[in-house]
Amino acid sequence: MSWKSADLTAAAPDAAASAPWSITRRLTLFYTLSTLGLLTLATLALYQLLVKDLKYEDSKFIAGKIHDIRTILREHPDDPKFLEEEIQSEGLTSPASPHRTHYSRLADAAGRIELETPGMTALLHGAAFPQPEGSGQTSFEGNIWHSPDGRSYRLVTVWADPDRPVRLIQLALDSSKQKHLLVKYRKRLAIVLSLGILLSALIGWAITRNGLYPLRQMADAVQRITVNRLHERIDPGHWPNELLVLARTFNQMLARLEDSFVRLSQFSADLAHELRTPISNLMGETEVALARVRESEEYRQVLESSLEEYHRLSTMIDSLLFLARAEGAQQPLQWVRLDGRAELDLIREFFEAMAEDLGVSLTCQGEATLAADRILLRRAVSNLVSNALRYTPRGGEITLAATSAGEKWAEISVSDTGCGIDPKHLPRLCDRFYRVDDARVHHDEGAGLGLAIVKSIMELHQGALDIRSQPGHGTTVTLRFPVAPPASSGETSPVVHLSHGGCQPG
Repeated sequence: MSWKSADLTAAAPDAAASAPWSITRRLTLFYTLSTLGLLTLATLALYQLLVKDLKYEDSKFIAGKIHDIRTILREHPDDPKFLEEEIQSEGLTSPASPHRTHYSRLADAAGRIELETPGMTALLHGAAFPQPEGSGQTSFEGNIWHSPDGRSYRLVTVWADPDRPVRLIQLALDSSKQKHLLVKYRKRLAIVLSLGILLSALIGWAITRNGLYPLRQMADAVQRITVNRLHERIDPGHWPNELLVLARTFNQMLARLEDSFVRLSQFSADLAHELRTPISNLMGETEVALARVRESEEYRQVLESSLEEYHRLSTMIDSLLFLARAEGAQQPLQWVRLDGRAELDLIREFFEAMAEDLGVSLTCQGEATLAADRILLRRAVSNLVSNALRYTPRGGEITLAATSAGEKWAEISVSDTGCGIDPKHLPRLCDRFYRVDDARVHHDEGAGLGLAIVKSIMELHQGALDIRSQPGHGTTVTLRFPVAPPASSGETSPVVHLSHGGCQPG
């Protein structure tokens, strides 16, 4: 194996590793992460609520016991029997409090024990209890203390008589069961969270894969579309609105591509046909001239005939180059404010001699000011006048007019009294190499590019082309130019209007 193939083989895993994630993978990951965040917040909230509730219940229980002891001390200060029964009966789980084991102690201000639950000193020495708060103490949360045997107690110290701080009540509540309950609850929450994440990942993957199924259908349909099958379209079916818009837009793009491809194929065929005729003429004349030795005058005639064909080829190539530059936005415009009537007078003077030879009247009328590239304006109007002269019979009339069309637009029109044209040819009049009558090709000097050039010039000017014609009643072509140069080149593209007729292609 060569070093090149070895490098490619080594680079393949790296390329695969660096490949971007699929949409399904990304959406599944985002869905899982969002579910993880929501479940985590939910479990933390539930756990905190449980902790808060347990602490509240403990504080409530402790407050109740302290209230009972204070009540006994206040109502039976000389009868220790009630106090002994209340304090010494504690320390074991009672039916009234099956989940709470508690211990109580009564001591003086110096800490000397007066009465306590049996065995309390062995479990809870006095130093473990916190100091009592002021006489207005209302909170009974206390402190958490962990015994050597691993049990947890909530310890609270208060004054037996808030008004006479001489005796202390120390109460301890065994909270080990609550601790174990919280540990078990955390484990269950972890299990629920893990299962929730796993299920959310699976559900997210299934939902995403099902939701993106139309995209896979679209990909399969696109793979079937080739150069020979541009007529195929994507069937949206019952797709969601977002993908429905995508499918319709893609079908519209395919329609444009198909139309462009058909036009390009036709253009290629027409171009080959147009080039074949003059080249065949040149070859035929040259072969005839070389068939035998001829006089210099005969060679001169052959060269003159060839020069006409060369001129036709040169004109055709110049026109095609102009169209290519115009479509590629490579044709710069030199915007100037022009007197429309003055420009038409100059064009009329240029064609006047030809019009007289053909017996056609050529006149100008109207007034208008417009903004355009002077050279391109003259070329567009000259193409139209040349077309009109070619197909207007002797005794006919051609009128060049400049008119205002509102505050933003001015119009230049070329009207003739020629043969007109059938409306069925209108949609393709501005196509390259398109001719209404193929029989005219051999005696026609044009190459079928005149109106295509005019259309491109109007597109460069962000204007409009309107062609109206009726068979036997002549043709009118109107060019709409802006009165002032556009502020930017990113304005709306022009629209070519073809209505009720057409013009003989140049």
